[in-house]
Amino acid sequence: MHKLVITAAAALALAATAGAAHATFHGGVGRLAFPMGNGNVDIYTALANGTELRQLTTDPGFDACPAWSPDGKQIAFCSNRGGKYEIWLMNADGSNQHAITHGDPALYPNWSPDGNKIVYDATSSSPSQDNVFVVSAAGGKPTRLTGAPGNDDYPVFSPDGRTIAFVSHRKVGPAQIWLMNADGGHPRQLTTDTSGKDELPDWSPDGRRIAYQAGGHIWVMNADGTAQKQLTFGHGGSPFDLGPRWSPDGRQLTFLRERGPLKQSWVMNADGSHAHPLLASSKQRQLLPSWQAIR
Repeated sequence: MHKLVITAAAALALAATAGAAHATFHGGVGRLAFPMGNGNVDIYTALANGTELRQLTTDPGFDACPAWSPDGKQIAFCSNRGGKYEIWLMNADGSNQHAITHGDPALYPNWSPDGNKIVYDATSSSPSQDNVFVVSAAGGKPTRLTGAPGNDDYPVFSPDGRTIAFVSHRKVGPAQIWLMNADGGHPRQLTTDTSGKDELPDWSPDGRRIAYQAGGHIWVMNADGTAQKQLTFGHGGSPFDLGPRWSPDGRQLTFLRERGPLKQSWVMNADGSHAHPLLASSKQRQLLPSWQAIR
């Protein structure tokens, strides 16, 4: 599955929508969830200052792709503990771990703003490619939202729940960020960068901006694709930055920084300033983080 290679191996190895958007999350900024491990990879949480580290999963399988529910009480994640990657849920303290998909290998869950649905991507057999699906948070039969030739990955709901941003290879050239309606209708291309892949988008809580990765750096743009701005530039070891995720108050971003053999979750202000590792002293590899809201 090519995305697991992109993230686990790379990390191991509009305008209309914006105008109507409201904050998905409100209230306090809570813990960060992130996969970590030099051998078995499990999901941990910590406060944004790197303290109060807690391990949530202990299964021998590979647990990754954490995504907090809008109310901060659950975490969706991907795991291959059943033999192939599926979408799992657990409570914020790690209890009640259970799979909600039981079909095509699935990765990268993201919650609808009302907490009722989870969008994700999966490798479907017909056609043989990655497509975007949505399923009830209670489980059940998923609905496929994409099916155009070319892989569609990394879906994320807009804060008003009307739009999904995703990454598509459906056109010749590097991957680009696309938008579609929440039911899969009206797909439209958002970015047109030909110099490299644009991937792993995430909406700001007010729906006005989208953070994403391009060329190994973190970028941000308006929700209509305008005003693209690079936030990270690399230093000392030419780090590769990926997977930005907004804090619930929109003031910060967390992301994964790969520098040589070390992969760490980092935190920075939304303008790119004051970037620093979440766990400064950790030598364990980490994968893409996610941020909790407290209501």
